[in-house]
Amino acid sequence: MICRVCKEVVDEPDAQFCPFCGTQIRASQASDPDRRAHATTDAPGSSRRSQLHRLLKLLMTDRHYRFWFGTEQPISRSANLSLIFAYLGIIQCVPLLFSILAIVVGYHALDEIAASNGRLGGRGRAIASIIIGCIQLAVLIGFIILVAASSWLQKQPADLPSTQAVFLIALLA
Repeated sequence: MICRVCKEVVDEPDAQFCPFCGTQIRASQASDPDRRAHATTDAPGSSRRSQLHRLLKLLMTDRHYRFWFGTEQPISRSANLSLIFAYLGIIQCVPLLFSILAIVVGYHALDEIAASNGRLGGRGRAIASIIIGCIQLAVLIGFIILVAASSWLQKQPADLPSTQAVFLIALLA
């Protein structure tokens, strides 16, 4: 049987709908022949849930798409903990402590993952927490230097040449 819309050959002799374009091939009792099949109600055996189930089954067998559905190895607890410390350093009022903890625990997680010979995952989380912790530490140290320089410049006498003050601020920033 050939579909009159997409001109594809339909192999199933009892098919009511074209599997390629969804056009109704055989007229049922009370339907218009030009009507297209709706995936959830009209086409037999082609509900959205079954289509999604078939797609997920296909993707689970393909090794390139496994990362969407989880890894085969468990993620290191140290990697998760270091990422939590990095996020707490961003949110909490004690960023110095949490950024140092994120860096230290992140390096510990990298060592733990390397020693597991592929049994543990989470290397990306550990690296991300180390990077976030280093950025937090650099911003915090820069902020402390800037505050210290501005308070030192305020204590200087007013006859300090302005070019030296601008040079000091530019050097410290």
